[in-house]
Amino acid sequence: MAPNVANAERERGPHLVLQTGLYAAAGSPAPWGPSIALDVLPGSVFERWGIRGEYRGYRGFEKGSVLVGALFEAGASRPQLALKLAVQAGLTDERAPIVGGGIDWSLWVLGPLGVSAVTDLTVIIDGSDTRPALSGVLSLHIGR
Repeated sequence: MAPNVANAERERGPHLVLQTGLYAAAGSPAPWGPSIALDVLPGSVFERWGIRGEYRGYRGFEKGSVLVGALFEAGASRPQLALKLAVQAGLTDERAPIVGGGIDWSLWVLGPLGVSAVTDLTVIIDGSDTRPALSGVLSLHIGR
C-alpha cells in the first residue's frame, strides 16, 4: 500500500531569493527605476511566513524608497513556481512614509535562476500631497 503523501507533514526548509530589475509606476515620484529586493522565508516554525526588504530607486540609485515588510507564500508549485503576498512600510528619500501591499510571482527557469513579477499598490503619505502609486516590477532572481 502506498503512503498517503497528501496528508504527510513536511517541515519547510528556508528560502532566500534576491531579485533585481526595473519597476514602472503611476503616481510614484518617478515613473520608472531600478529595484532590488531580498525575500527571506526561514521555514520551520514560521512555515510560509517571511520578511522582505526592498529598495526602489527614483533617479538611478541616488534617490529612492526603502521598504520592509511581511511576506506570505500563498501558493507554490515548488521547485518552479511561487506566489507570495506582501505588506510593506518604509520611507522615501524625502522621509515621507510609504505603505502598501502586493502580489509577487516567481518562476524558476534554470536551477536557482528565474524571473519575478510584482504588482503592488502603495500610498505615499506626504501631508497634502498624499497619493497612491500603482507599480509593477519585472526582475531576474536567484535563490530558492
